[in-house]
Amino acid sequence: MPEFQEYEGRWAPIPTQFHSLYHEGPFTRCVDCERDLLTGDCTYFIERVFRGSEPVCEMAMCMDCRGAISQELSAESSQRLQAFVEERFDMEARFEQTGEWPENDIDRWLEQCVITKQPRTQHRNYQIVGICRGDQMSLDMLPILISQTATEEMQKLLSKKTRDRLGQMIDDFFGMPPEFADNPDSYSPLLW
Repeated sequence: MPEFQEYEGRWAPIPTQFHSLYHEGPFTRCVDCERDLLTGDCTYFIERVFRGSEPVCEMAMCMDCRGAISQELSAESSQRLQAFVEERFDMEARFEQTGEWPENDIDRWLEQCVITKQPRTQHRNYQIVGICRGDQMSLDMLPILISQTATEEMQKLLSKKTRDRLGQMIDDFFGMPPEFADNPDSYSPLLW
């Protein structure tokens, strides 16, 4: 994935779909290192998981922490995920397509799963991911929506070591939300 610290593509104020329910506004700190995210000196990811229209899990993580966690994943898992994403997600086409979309219609970016290509309305559970810097969100290839169906497919590609590490991360940061207790494979942070 490109280094977004220096990236100068399209940016717009972070839309409310990517605000924290818990903080009742923009995310302010990295979930891992607690770095201030709104100063504009770092790039970070926002990820929110929905059951229907209700957010059930959310986080913002700076690129440094995300990179460190990504390094802990097994090489086998990283290679499998990369191959899966390259096969199923045409990033170049997405970049071209989103270049035509208006900045004030963020729902356009989130209307279908980028992996399954199915509309959001066909999925009860899904997660959205965006890349931000300060109070701005990148509006090029991301933000994206990933359906639970796609997440479960990706989970099957992960080694036990990687699944265990991601499970520990979820437990450390959030505790396991009751909605996922029966099916822990229904959520995994997107670290590809």
